[in-house]
Amino acid sequence: ELKSVIPLKAHVEGNKHIRKSLAFKQRTLGYEPEPVNQPKKKKIIAPKQKIDCSLPLKDRLLDFEGPILGLNYITEFTDPTDYRAVPLYTCKMEGCKSAWGNSDDMFNHIKKDKHIRNYFNMKYPDDTRVNSLNKNELMKFALEHTLKENIFSPAQRPYDTMIQVPDLERYKEIENRPRDWSEKRQKLTGRGSNSTPFAPSSSSSNANLTPIGYKDRGIFNEEKWKDVKTTVTVDESVQERKEIIDGKVKKIRDMINDKVAEDKILLLIEIALDSIELNVEFFAEDERCAEMLNREKDVKAEILRLKDQVLNKPKPLTQSQQKQMDREKFTQLFKQQIQELGRDVCESVLKGKPADFIQDICAKATDKIMPEEIKSFAKKEKSWTEFKVTKGIKIRVTRYITEYLQRFLEK
Repeated sequence: ELKSVIPLKAHVEGNKHIRKSLAFKQRTLGYEPEPVNQPKKKKIIAPKQKIDCSLPLKDRLLDFEGPILGLNYITEFTDPTDYRAVPLYTCKMEGCKSAWGNSDDMFNHIKKDKHIRNYFNMKYPDDTRVNSLNKNELMKFALEHTLKENIFSPAQRPYDTMIQVPDLERYKEIENRPRDWSEKRQKLTGRGSNSTPFAPSSSSSNANLTPIGYKDRGIFNEEKWKDVKTTVTVDESVQERKEIIDGKVKKIRDMINDKVAEDKILLLIEIALDSIELNVEFFAEDERCAEMLNREKDVKAEILRLKDQVLNKPKPLTQSQQKQMDREKFTQLFKQQIQELGRDVCESVLKGKPADFIQDICAKATDKIMPEEIKSFAKKEKSWTEFKVTKGIKIRVTRYITEYLQRFLEK
């Protein structure tokens, strides 16, 4: 006899009783419960999606639905000597601390609330309500603003206001920045990063900043000259120049084959031509470089030929021009097929009898049937590549010519 319900209550609420009761219910419903001490299932972690940093910022923004502001504060830096180089970006808006990086970094910066808040602070400097808005209120305000200015849609954004700078020196400066670079540290120390190797600051007079044993002897410092090659022969100089100009010609051809933007190809061509002009003047002064001088002139002629190829490249047809071209081509083909069919019908009806008017009969059949078919097909608004002589048209042509010849033979 149970004297107290307390032990029973504790037993019912225990894990063991609950586990067994649930297992009993599963078996009642026809399911076999899982073993108690079975190993845990390992969760398969999906691999991180690789980001294509070569994709320009504009292409990323075209696939993004959301408010985007301040594109005129974004600068795109490219390497004019290598069209495959990843474009780099900076944001010069006040408060963004010169945010920089590749297209993915700048895409994540420009769509966030910090950049948007800085934009409204620049646009409305006297309105203190901007900083009091929370994130949701700020994004709602940005959404209303873009809709009002008609720049919300990805295709309507003013991408042309982004500044494009094809500058190798600036590009390399941004590319070689350490990941912890900041504008504030750059202004304070002149280095921008704590992770860069130590270099004494020319603006500091504190001797304690100089490492022990450091002594810079200027141009007499052997370390600065250890990798410098003091003598270069003419043959070495000519061979090095051959490799450079051959590489430039190959790069121009690759850009043309890869259908790179015309302005980028022309920029590389102009750089190559300027380089050749300088070297032609240099090699002309030395008789030993006569072979290289002729080589430079041949390469110049080849580059100019490639330039003409780029400038005189046929422009793609517009949709209406392509449609008109297809119409003319396939209507002419349609006409030829009807006339060939007409000649076959005439020969089968006449059965070898001479007739000088077969060509006239074929022309009459064409003038009778073709205009109606063209008008009928144009109403369907299909591609003119589908304008062909069908089985029904063949029957009409055959009937028309057969009846015409029978009338003629009865006379």
